[in-house]
Amino acid sequence: MARNSLIGLDLGTSSVKAAQLVRVGDGWVPFAFSKHACLWRTSDEIDSDVLTAGIRSVIAAGEFKGHRAVITAPDTLVDIRPVNVPLAEIIDLRRFIESEIAERHGEVAGHFVADYWTVGETVEHGEAKLQVYSVCISRDAIVSIIQAVEKAGLICDHVEITATALARSVVCESDATTTVLDIGERGSLLMSFSLGGISFCRPIKWGIGHVVRGIKESLDIDMETAQQIMVDCGLAPVVPGQGQ
Repeated sequence: MARNSLIGLDLGTSSVKAAQLVRVGDGWVPFAFSKHACLWRTSDEIDSDVLTAGIRSVIAAGEFKGHRAVITAPDTLVDIRPVNVPLAEIIDLRRFIESEIAERHGEVAGHFVADYWTVGETVEHGEAKLQVYSVCISRDAIVSIIQAVEKAGLICDHVEITATALARSVVCESDATTTVLDIGERGSLLMSFSLGGISFCRPIKWGIGHVVRGIKESLDIDMETAQQIMVDCGLAPVVPGQGQ
């Protein structure tokens, strides 16, 4: 009997994507994938009804197995900061990250869910340091996402705030490396996964927002119209040699 991974839900700024893998021999191969244009967020507000409808549409469009899903939180709702920790210090990284977030957000820090991932070692001013990214998201946003997912008929296994759910829906069991480019609204992340974890990560100061602003300025239209053009045309596959 074929073994399927959890359903990975990628809640993007302008669309919802779903992917699932199936076990074949010693590896995993794509089993189902679908996407649905969905403007479910305005500013920092989540429209749960629109998000639920989008999730239902994307699941109905693919031949997915099971109801358990892992969900990625969109980068526009997640606060990601690079932190270099001196290797000479004996430190509890989670407590260090929580104290760093408390210092940044003050009294409201308790309303955030915190996590972190290590990227590697670096040398700063002649001192060896550990490169760490602190990650936090408001608990209210997590609750809203879970409620929308469950209302759509899925069971939320967990909300992934440190990497894309499509890459983390299954743990790597070999020495193979997978590279993922996660394009967000304000920035993007280039990540490599190997041995079940992140082996490389590099933030890129470019995202969908740059595309929307480019459309707006080129066509001299408002942001809402530019975003709709991006949704209508930007998700279409590009065929080499056809058009700009």
